[in-house]
Amino acid sequence: MSWLLKKPHPFIFNKSSVLLPAVVTFFLFLFIGPFGVADMDWSYRLLLAALFGLNGALAVIITVGGLKMIVSKSALEDQWTVGKEMLLIILVVFVICLINFGFFSFAGLADQRPADLFIQVTLKTTAISVFPVVILVLFEQFMHKRKSLQEALEITERLHQKTTIENSGADKLNFYAENEKFEISLLPEKILTLKSEGNYVEIFYLNDQVEVKKKLIRNRLKALSEILPAEQFFNSHKSYVLNKAHIESVEGNARNLNVTMSHLDFAIPVSRSKTKDFQKFLSE
Repeated sequence: MSWLLKKPHPFIFNKSSVLLPAVVTFFLFLFIGPFGVADMDWSYRLLLAALFGLNGALAVIITVGGLKMIVSKSALEDQWTVGKEMLLIILVVFVICLINFGFFSFAGLADQRPADLFIQVTLKTTAISVFPVVILVLFEQFMHKRKSLQEALEITERLHQKTTIENSGADKLNFYAENEKFEISLLPEKILTLKSEGNYVEIFYLNDQVEVKKKLIRNRLKALSEILPAEQFFNSHKSYVLNKAHIESVEGNARNLNVTMSHLDFAIPVSRSKTKDFQKFLSE
């Protein structure tokens, strides 16, 4: 079970994220009629179904909106998992329970004690939500993994058609530390990737013996990447800049793309928000 919870999962918050819970809740209340709604006239049932649908949409906006305020965009894009998605949905369901409880209490639709009413609302809301929640998570996993795999396949096919950049005749690039101290001079085609590590940047490159070497420079990734040829290097992630000439293949999961580079024993991620730009970069 733990392997499933740790699987990458896309963090999605768009119109569908708000509309889908509202629509599902609306039809559940309209046709199943929990909380005594089934005993009401269709006109009242329709009204309450619409109100509870709005409650579901409001719960998503409050919960996910609050999460985006306290968690960085990069963490949501690159570190989101199935387990975190499940926890988020559980939190959304809990917020729905609170909103529904408040609605029943202030509207005078229940004659129970507040504690008993809260327990009943929580149990029924949770029971109603379990099946749609599981289906939604599995559906998102399937659709986004399929989309990423298709994108990875298309990108890999483009790579097979590209010409490698070797002996381009370009001038060497001079890299400096933050204090303007000279650090290293490299040909563009020798550079594999730049990786940000806190206040430092690691430059992975090939020496004359085609061995992978690493140079650590105290500087920001943005500052060092400014001297790189834009047609050859791409900032795929907040922590990585890669060289197109050394890309071997691209793989996808439900969250993002991962690039396999020649001579490197680790993959380089491509942020989901940069996927289209990455495809355009490779086609140029």
